[in-house]
Amino acid sequence: MRYTLSLLLCLTLIWLLNSGHYTSFILALGVASIALVMWLAHRMELVDEEPYPLHLARRLPRYFCWLIKELLLSNWQVIKLVIQGPKKLAPAVAVLEHPLEDDASRVMLANSVTLTPGTLTLDIDETTITVHALHHDDIAALQEVSVIQRVKELSQ
Repeated sequence: MRYTLSLLLCLTLIWLLNSGHYTSFILALGVASIALVMWLAHRMELVDEEPYPLHLARRLPRYFCWLIKELLLSNWQVIKLVIQGPKKLAPAVAVLEHPLEDDASRVMLANSVTLTPGTLTLDIDETTITVHALHHDDIAALQEVSVIQRVKELSQ
């Protein structure tokens, strides 16, 4: 029930922010569309299995600031690698263990790795993530920076 209410709140806020029109007819259409989405979500059994991101609202800004900093640093490293030429490239593939239990956290981890220039998520499953990097040092940096730990802290 908790996730149903958070989904309802998220859908309502998104609809109100994106609409910009608040006449009675438009509001009625909004209520109808939200009711339809809620009905479909329940019918597809999507609600109350996986939490919706409303509980992440406090932690997300700090995570995004950290991720942006890491993106800028890795952008700089990729620029240096490209300028130095192909001789400096040392591509590597590594399988890293992760303790993430829910799908949302695993997706966030995979997307965070893929967003970081020079790295790409090849595969992710219940216990491991397979990562390709332009340079083997990027794999070590992923382990040192501990993007896995950051995502774990975010999802708790």
